[in-house]
Amino acid sequence: MIRFPLLLLLALTLFGCSRNGVTEDDVFLFAELLQGKSPEDVRTAIEHRFGPPARDIGSGLRIDQWDVADGILTYHPLQGPFFTKHQTVTRLLRTNNPVAECLFGDYEMTTPPDRTNHGRRFWIGNLTITPGGNYLFKDSGTNLSHRIEQEDNFLMNHPAGIASVEYASDINEQTLLENVPDRERVATISFRSSNGMSSETYNIVTSRTAMTLSFARDDGISFDMYKGWINYWY
Repeated sequence: MIRFPLLLLLALTLFGCSRNGVTEDDVFLFAELLQGKSPEDVRTAIEHRFGPPARDIGSGLRIDQWDVADGILTYHPLQGPFFTKHQTVTRLLRTNNPVAECLFGDYEMTTPPDRTNHGRRFWIGNLTITPGGNYLFKDSGTNLSHRIEQEDNFLMNHPAGIASVEYASDINEQTLLENVPDRERVATISFRSSNGMSSETYNIVTSRTAMTLSFARDDGISFDMYKGWINYWY
């Protein structure tokens, strides 16, 4: 039996259960009721307010969507609920993601989107950056035919070594990524190979919309590298 907070049920009743006449403001006002709730209670609240989902877009993971307010309300069991309208994504839960908490950990490297193949990316490998200042790249060993532009990929050629982080001038370890604009640089990471003979530097930029960090450089790079933020629910 699912236990559902009485106060939340009463508030949802005041909103009513009809999807007719729902505005964008209604969606954001409804989102206030979701703050601090468990994933299970959030999904129950959405279905109570808007009825059964219009579709499940997941593949192996159930991801429900509702058509409301001329947009799409999505419940993602890992990334939380968000509302999309006119290609603008709005997260419905207030979260706290300090830069240092998100910067270290595992990144995924792929090829850039292939415009001749429906924008597909092909997995190259994973990079781990530790708070202690080390890095380790593990090659996936797959998609070898799609690596034509990776001959000079520093991390593939030098898969282990030292990583040094320098935060941007207006950023510190406790800065919340929620307060940093999209595509803003939060840090620069310098990699030095384990033999000390080679080095490379990349910027780390953030996206509030996608809740990701990614590698970037003014002169461009031959791969995409990104990781998600840590906290999607609080």
